[in-house]
Parts: sequence; structure tokens; C-alpha cells
Amino acid sequence: RGAVTRSNSGCPIVRFSVTGDVDMIDFIILTCVRNGIEKIVGTCMIENDNSVIFVDYTSSNFVGQVDYYATPIFLDGQIGEKKQTGEAVLLQHQPSNINGKATSQRGY
Repeated sequence: RGAVTRSNSGCPIVRFSVTGDVDMIDFIILTCVRNGIEKIVGTCMIENDNSVIFVDYTSSNFVGQVDYYATPIFLDGQIGEKKQTGEAVLLQHQPSNINGKATSQRGY
């Protein structure tokens, strides 16, 4: 399994390694499950060192549990087995008090 972190702009970054016969994989479809709904978030290619780094722009403002899955598509068009590549609880990226000014008279 891989890791899920956040970029400076708040987008989740999914990192994982691919094992097996990677030369036969054309590309990978990445999906994520948010609030119980699975959606395609994009496609990616495997790097020369068999690693994948994917930036999920669709979840930049999402707060909550997210699970990522990778499904390989092979050169002959066959669809491989979907495997979980990462999971995380995404917290609010930016503070709600950006200007440093209190939003109430009590300072919180």
C-alpha cells in the first residue's frame, strides 16, 4: 500500500509502487471513495522505478475519509485487479481564520 499526503494547495497526493509485470501495463485508472461513493479521479503512468505519484485535483476541498484504488489497464486492453493504494482522513487544509483576526468578540 502507498501513502496519501496533501500538497501546499490542498490537493491529495497519492504515492504507491507497482509490482509484477509492469511492462505489460498501459496505464492505471485511479478511483477514490468519498462519502461511500466511488468516482474516477484520473489516469496515470508508471515511472521508471515502478512508482506512481498522482495529484488528485478533484478532492482539494474535501474533508473526511478517502480511500484510493488503482486498476491497471494492460496493453492488450484487459482490465486488471483493482487494489487499494492508500487511505486517509483529509482535514481542513486552510485555517478558517486566515487574516489572523478574531471572528467573534471573544476571539474564537
